[in-house]
Amino acid sequence: MSGVSTLEQIVFNKMMLFSTVYHHHKVRTAECLFRSIFEDIVKSGFTIQGRNFTSAADFLFFTNDDIFSLARQPELGLASVFAANLSYRILPKRALVISAKTIAENTSNLQKIMGLVENRDSLRLIRQAISDETVKVGEPVSVEEIWVDIPITPKFKEGAEWPIKSLGSEEKYQRLRDVFPVEDWTKAFSQNKWQGYVFTKPQSQKVVYEAARTVFESVFGIKFNDYAGILCKMDNDKQ
Repeated sequence: MSGVSTLEQIVFNKMMLFSTVYHHHKVRTAECLFRSIFEDIVKSGFTIQGRNFTSAADFLFFTNDDIFSLARQPELGLASVFAANLSYRILPKRALVISAKTIAENTSNLQKIMGLVENRDSLRLIRQAISDETVKVGEPVSVEEIWVDIPITPKFKEGAEWPIKSLGSEEKYQRLRDVFPVEDWTKAFSQNKWQGYVFTKPQSQKVVYEAARTVFESVFGIKFNDYAGILCKMDNDKQ
């Protein structure tokens, strides 16, 4: 029982890492670029070093230097452009922030949006819908220049049923959930710290913001507040 406070600190620090590092918008946008590099390679059927990345094992033989070298291979098209952007830190910008704080109505439907992390096909359809919406307003943005990023919800391995030795209890043991509500902490993170994003190139932020807002509100029956755009700092080059 004397070690529970230490466990609380560990879990709290893990949770803070998600909100300040793993889910930071610059980390997320860099991961979107990284993912797009290989999506384009697979889509175009390119072979790099004898590998076409149709198997997860192909990635085991690819290093950071190999990725950055793609920037010097313009014949790879978008994959080369994305690799160059990643190398020189020319990152896409936020065009919409999705969270409990940016949704004004029907926040319960946020769980449906968070569930998109397990459905890549739906994410691609939403990207396409956003791109189609930009066409309607006369400022088309290609689907390759729109990223919808839905981070995973933190999972804690600290089991709620773990037995904690407690000499003061009748059975000499208590469940971890009785002294430290791990599940409640995870739920609190989901409700207060989780954020999803729509990213695009800097010059397209405003049009993608309007398009993405329209698509998400229509598909998920939600209503965003102005904070969803304010957080993107579209009138300020420094993000």
